[in-house]
Amino acid sequence: MVSYDSVVLLLDAIRSLQLAEDWRKVRWGAPENRTLLPPEVAGWFCFADQEDASEGQRTLKPIGSVVAELRAFIKSSALKESEREVLCAFYGLDRFPMSIKSEDSLVGLFANAHGKPWKRARVQILKSEALTALAAQLPERRAEPLRVDPTLWPLSEPWFCSLSPEIQKSRLDAAYSPAVLHCCAAGPTTPQSIKRGLKLGKWFEAARHQVEQRHSDSDPLPGRSWNPVRTIAAIFLWLACAQEGRDDEVVRPTHKAHGRLFGELVTADEVADLARLLTSQPDEIDYDACAIEIRSLRDDLAPLFADALLFHANQSGDPRAVVTALEAAIQVGTLREDMRVLNWASTLQTLAPTSEGALRSYGQAAITAGGNQHFDVAQSLLYDGIDNVEQTLWSTHQNPASEKLEWQHEHRLSLLGQMRRQEVHKLLLGNAPDTESIRSTLVNDLEAVQGYSEARGGGVDHQIRLSHHIRLCCRAAEISLVEAQHLMNATGRNQATRRLLQEVMRYITRAEELVGRLQPGSKHVRNQRIGVSKVRIWATSLEGDPESLADNLRMLHDLGWSAWRSAPTVLAVLAENENHRRSPGISEPVRRTIRDALELQPSLAWAGNSGVQDRIWTTHL
Repeated sequence: MVSYDSVVLLLDAIRSLQLAEDWRKVRWGAPENRTLLPPEVAGWFCFADQEDASEGQRTLKPIGSVVAELRAFIKSSALKESEREVLCAFYGLDRFPMSIKSEDSLVGLFANAHGKPWKRARVQILKSEALTALAAQLPERRAEPLRVDPTLWPLSEPWFCSLSPEIQKSRLDAAYSPAVLHCCAAGPTTPQSIKRGLKLGKWFEAARHQVEQRHSDSDPLPGRSWNPVRTIAAIFLWLACAQEGRDDEVVRPTHKAHGRLFGELVTADEVADLARLLTSQPDEIDYDACAIEIRSLRDDLAPLFADALLFHANQSGDPRAVVTALEAAIQVGTLREDMRVLNWASTLQTLAPTSEGALRSYGQAAITAGGNQHFDVAQSLLYDGIDNVEQTLWSTHQNPASEKLEWQHEHRLSLLGQMRRQEVHKLLLGNAPDTESIRSTLVNDLEAVQGYSEARGGGVDHQIRLSHHIRLCCRAAEISLVEAQHLMNATGRNQATRRLLQEVMRYITRAEELVGRLQPGSKHVRNQRIGVSKVRIWATSLEGDPESLADNLRMLHDLGWSAWRSAPTVLAVLAENENHRRSPGISEPVRRTIRDALELQPSLAWAGNSGVQDRIWTTHL
């Protein structure tokens, strides 16, 4: 057991080595002003035993070794999961250090039962409690008081110099992508994270050149501005050398933002070529190829690359490149519900008002606004989108009328989705929903969609028509479920709730019939099956049928979609841990089934845009 202050100083040393601003203020001053580790924790940074020291002198450990040991101890400690996460995130043990106040705030990692982020004060309290808990468990490692100095050029360290040049090159290649992932793992992508990623590319390029020239004893990038990058590179280079490419060299965090999960990171090989491409000259970038690659990424690295592509496009001054980069950034940002999507969509609509990407951006911006509980903004955007479609005949090679009809249906479905999302939000807040106007809209749309979905030709893919019909059936089922859940929460199971659930099953049956008419193996099949499965999960949980619920949760898992993003009843069960009270309308067998499903996939990433046709961007919402 060590003191609270000693733990803070120990962890702050690691944090400060990665943050240029801290070093500029204090730690790059006179040595006596730099961080001084007290005796009880100084041994974490150095070999205290004489037998471990070189020539009887105290020898500092590689910074990578210090980070790995502390990270391993925290991971295996008795701390709560939230305490582990806040310590590792704030002090830079498994990602670039996050803050409490700025745009990469820890606030976004934690949310209440209704999906709203915790207030800053609460996150600050959690961090203090985590430090107290760690101080009670962290063992002493005594040594002489130690001043923490800037990181040395790692290529001159004995643990790296002892390797052959070929192995040195391979270790540099192995360390590069994990280091980039570390820099962009701290919540929303920012200009700073982009710069760090690009700067890391330059560092590794310089390091590889040093190895090739056999002159790795001198630092080609000296100076305090390079110390953060040098520190991060040294951490992952040591891990690559010490662990010889083992898969556990990088902690793969599960990120939470507003209660939504983002999952597994891609491998180094999948991003290396793209990273090198984006560090080239702007006029040498194939923007179309980069956009395709960025859309295929299913992890937190995609926003970094999307922002980098947009940065290069703006620098190039090529309007076509800017449009391409904006479309990629909007798609990636929508998946993260990044509010910058609204500005990007506005810019795209100005640059290319009649393009397919501009028409799609209305729905994408609305999804983002709705995901951040700005429902009025979302609906306004979609009404603007419908008006724009009315005024725009942008297709010259196909029937303009049919194309216009397709986009009208797309935007109306998105509008209904945002209306449904708003009513679900009311449910989570414990307020009564207002579905009367939505029902009247649904009645009219369901009457009109029959002929539309059966029609063939006219320039619109029949699969798209069927998909629109399926989604409309799901929307109708969801509105009935909103009403059923409200009644069940208020009065319990009765004849009215049973009637509503029977209505839901009729919509689901119709949707499944239409799914069966989709072309086998097409992109639409998986998308619509996900939508139907999510509705079934909600319905079976209200019916109190744990077996059917388990089957549908399993099906959703097999389709690559996380149960964490499925139904309000799942969110309600998640919220019980924080509220310490049972949610009404959920039976105990259903509750156990949901919890079992969540335990089986704690880090399952939702499918993102993998296999999703661009024009069907709202299927899962």
